[in-house]
Amino acid sequence: MQETHSYSGTDGAALPTGIFAQCMRQATLLARPMMGELLLKADTIIRARQSAETELPQRMALGDTADALSRCKDLLMDRFPAVLDKAMVQAVRSASATVTSPCAAAPLRFDQLELMDDTQVQSRIDTARMQQAATQGCERELGELDALVCAARGFTTVQLDRNPFRPEVVGAALTEVLAMAPSTSEQRTVWMQSLGASLGEQLRKLYKELADFLRKQQVQSATYAVTGSASGAPSSVNAGSASSSGYGRNGTGATQRNARIDSSRLTVNQLRHVLGADHFQPMTQAQEVEQDVQALEALLQQLGNQAIGSGVVHQLDGQEVDSQPHTSRAHAMSQHDLPGVNNKTDEDQAVAQDVVCMMVDNLCDDQRLLQVVRDWVNGLEPALLALAEVDIGFLSDTRHPARLLLDEVTARSLGFANDAAAGFNNFFDPVLVASTGLKPHAMSDAKPFAQAWQSIELAWSKQKSAAQMQSEQALQALLQAEQRNLLADKIALELTRRDDARQAPIFVKQFVAGPWAQVLAHARLTPALLQSAQDYLNVVADLFWSSVPEQAAKNKTHLVRLIPNLLATVRAGLAITGSSVHEADAFFSQLMQVHEAALRAGLPRRSAVMPHVVGNCAKANTVAAVIETPSNAVDVATAATEQEAVNRLHDGVWLAPQEERDSGFLDDSQFAAPIQPAPDNGDMTAATSALVPHKPNDSLIMEPPKLGSWVEFLSNERWVRAQLTWASPHGTLFMFTGAAGNPTSMTRRALDKMQARQSLRIITQDSVVVGALNAVAQKAMRNTINPAATA
Repeated sequence: MQETHSYSGTDGAALPTGIFAQCMRQATLLARPMMGELLLKADTIIRARQSAETELPQRMALGDTADALSRCKDLLMDRFPAVLDKAMVQAVRSASATVTSPCAAAPLRFDQLELMDDTQVQSRIDTARMQQAATQGCERELGELDALVCAARGFTTVQLDRNPFRPEVVGAALTEVLAMAPSTSEQRTVWMQSLGASLGEQLRKLYKELADFLRKQQVQSATYAVTGSASGAPSSVNAGSASSSGYGRNGTGATQRNARIDSSRLTVNQLRHVLGADHFQPMTQAQEVEQDVQALEALLQQLGNQAIGSGVVHQLDGQEVDSQPHTSRAHAMSQHDLPGVNNKTDEDQAVAQDVVCMMVDNLCDDQRLLQVVRDWVNGLEPALLALAEVDIGFLSDTRHPARLLLDEVTARSLGFANDAAAGFNNFFDPVLVASTGLKPHAMSDAKPFAQAWQSIELAWSKQKSAAQMQSEQALQALLQAEQRNLLADKIALELTRRDDARQAPIFVKQFVAGPWAQVLAHARLTPALLQSAQDYLNVVADLFWSSVPEQAAKNKTHLVRLIPNLLATVRAGLAITGSSVHEADAFFSQLMQVHEAALRAGLPRRSAVMPHVVGNCAKANTVAAVIETPSNAVDVATAATEQEAVNRLHDGVWLAPQEERDSGFLDDSQFAAPIQPAPDNGDMTAATSALVPHKPNDSLIMEPPKLGSWVEFLSNERWVRAQLTWASPHGTLFMFTGAAGNPTSMTRRALDKMQARQSLRIITQDSVVVGALNAVAQKAMRNTINPAATA
C-alpha cells in the first residue's frame, strides 16, 4: 500500500494523503496523552530529587521547578500535538527530512559555536542527551516502524531519514514546546533531563501503536538493503580515482586516521573556547605591537642618563633595561611576551591541533572526493597545523585565503567523476603547483596561503572556455525567459478576466492564457515590436467572439472577413517567439471546427459560402480544405483539460526554442528513467516490473537542492555531474553548470520527476569542508554527552 498526494496550502507544497497521512494523524492524536505521561513521570523524578537534596537552596530550587512544571502542564499538553504535527510535516516536506525548528536539536554545526552563549550550548547538550537516551530505549520498535513507514511512503528499501516519527523529530518538538512555557532556562534544563528519562519508554509505546496501525492497513515492511546508484550500477557519486600516492586513505594511513578521530576527547566547550579565544589573532596585530615597542625604546633612549650602547645594561627607575637593537628586541617580545598574540596555553594549542587534524581526517575519509584530491588535502596538513598556531580563525572565516583554498578546490573537484575526466588536469595542475610553496616553516602568517590562492585563481581565470561563455549566455536566456514568464502570467490573468472571455471555450482560454500571453509579453519587452503588440492584443477580442458559434453565427459576413486576418495575425505572433507552426496545429484545428459550426448554423447542407471561406483561409496559409465535421464539433473542441494545457506548457514555464538551445533545457521527453536491479527470487512477474522506474508517491514534495549543491543526473543514458548555479526567484526554473561550464536547465516539475525516478541525486548541498568541520563539532558533542567514552 502506498500513499498518494495532493497539493494544498498556500506555499504550494504537497501534503500526504492516504494511509501515511492517516498514520500521521494517529501520531498527532496520541501526542497529548503521551505528553501527559511524560510530565507525570518528570514531576515524580524532580520531586524525588528534591527529597534527596540536602542543601536548602538547591532543594528550594527543585521545588520551584516542579511547581512551575505543574502549572504549565495543561499548556504543554495542549500545544504539543500541534508542534509535533508541524515538526512531522516539515520532516516530510524536506528531501533530507532536516528539522529546521529554531529549538530543534538538529546536528550541531561548526559555524554555530561562535554565535551560541552558554545557555544555548547547555540546552543543545541536554537535548542531545535526551534524544540519545530515547533512541537507545526504543531501537527495536524504531527499526520496525522505519520499515513500515518507508513502505507506506512508496519506498522498496528502508531510508531512515524518511520516517518523520523518529526520535530527533519528536525530541525537537518537545524542546520547542518547552520553550513556550513561562520558565527560566535552569528550570527547562531540569525539565529536559527529567523528561528524557522516560521519553524512550513513551516512544516505544508510540512506535508500537503506529506499527500496529500500519500492519492493519496491510502495509508490508520495506527491506533493509545497501543500494547502489539509481541505475542499478555503481554510481560515480562514490567513485574515486584508481590512482594512489601512498598516503591519505591508503593502507595503514586510514587506520591511523580513524584511530586518531576515535581517540579525540574534544568537547563542545573546548571547541568554543578555541574558536573565540582572544589569543588567536592574525599576526598583523603583532606587527602593530612591534611598532609600539619601537616607540617605547625611542623614549627610553631620551630618558637614559647614559648613551645606550650595544650590549650595555642600564638602570632606569630601579629596573634593568637590555639595550639590544630595536628589531631584535621587538621580535623577541612579539614572539613571547605579547598579550593577545601567540600566547596560547598548552591546552589551547592541543585543541587547535586536534581540530585541524580531525578536519583533515574527515576530508581524507570523504569518498565523494577523488583520491588525488584527498591525497592533496593530506599533504596540506603540516602547513595547516602550522597556520593554526598563529591564526586558527581560518577555520571559521570563510573568506580567509586558507579556507578559500580548501573550499574551492574540494568543491570544484566534485564536478569530475574521475581524474581522467576531460578538463581535470587543467583544473588540478595549478593547485599542485601553487601548493609547493605551502611549507610549515613559512607559516608566520597567512601570506603563503594568500599567494597560493591568488596563483590558482589567476590560472583558472585564464582557462575560461567556450563552454563557460555558453553558461553565461544560458543564464541570460533564462533571465529573459523568467522576466517574460512573469509578465505573461500577469497578462494571462487580465485576459481571462475579461467579460468577453466568459463564454469562450476552454481551449481558446488556454491558448490565450498560454502561448498568446507569451507572445504579448515578448512583444511588450521588445522595443521593435511595440506596435505589433497592440495588434496582438486586439486579436484577442476576435478570438473570443469567433469561438462562440452561437454569437458568431449572427454575423457570418463579418466572420468570413475576419477569419483570414485573425489566423494570419496569430501565426505571425507565434513566429516571433520562435514557436513552430506545427505546435499550434491542434489549436487551429479546433478553432476551424467552431468557425465552421458557426458558418453552417441554420444551413441543411454545405453551401457556396464554404469554398469561399476555404479560399480565404488558404490565402492565410491555413488548412487547404474544410473537412466534414461531426455534429458534436463544439463538444470535441472544448474537450481539452486544463491539466493537459499545463503539461504542454512545462508546468506554466515556457521557453522559446532558442532559449532552450542556449540553456541546455531538459523537458520530460528527455528523461532517461533508470532501470532498477532485477530481483533474484526467480519471479518473472517481479523481474518484469523491475524494469519500470520506481516512483515514490511522495516525490512531489521533495525540496529542490540548495543553490551551490553538486548533483549527478542521468542524461542521454550517461551520468552527468553539475552544480546548481541559478534558480529563478519563484523557484520555477533551475540551471546546473558542469565543471567545464556547460549548462543544463529544467523546470521545477522536471526536477521533481527526476528526483522521484532517482535519475537525479544530490552529491552534497554544503561544501565538503563545511561537512568536515560539522563532523568535528558533532564529535565534540558526542564526547560532551558521553564523557565516559573518551576517558
